[in-house]
Amino acid sequence: MSKNWVWVPGRQKYLILYHHSQDHQVLLTKLRRVKADVEEVEVKDRDHQAALLSYLSIQKMGTYLYGFLPETMIHSIAYVVKEAGFTDDDMQMCAPGDKHRPVFCAHCHAVFFVEPRDEITCPECRCFLEVSDHWSVFHQAYLGSYSFKEGET
Repeated sequence: MSKNWVWVPGRQKYLILYHHSQDHQVLLTKLRRVKADVEEVEVKDRDHQAALLSYLSIQKMGTYLYGFLPETMIHSIAYVVKEAGFTDDDMQMCAPGDKHRPVFCAHCHAVFFVEPRDEITCPECRCFLEVSDHWSVFHQAYLGSYSFKEGET
């Protein structure tokens, strides 16, 4: 997952999944400029996942998907997209407007929200953590593992 999208040319169709945001408008304009077959789909909340799965399952081969979704929705929606038959090579997911991401502290097991960065301090136990790209489905957060500061043993 990234904060920015990368143009992938030559696909049969492009789907843009979004959630109450205008962050996808630049991509939509570019796709329309190159006369691509493009469709926008608003993802309202997680309760509509069954309908989204049905819709995605009937898409033609060669469809490419861009997801502009909040960090809190992106993983559950990516799961639905994969259930519909899309692979990692068929999609890009990004959370362009999010200023906070959930982190699970592997030391004290607290879940808290921080601005996206690689190293943080847990507000509960004050441990220095490295935040990985590993997403915990159970905790609905990224893993924060204990990290030694320079000079520590």
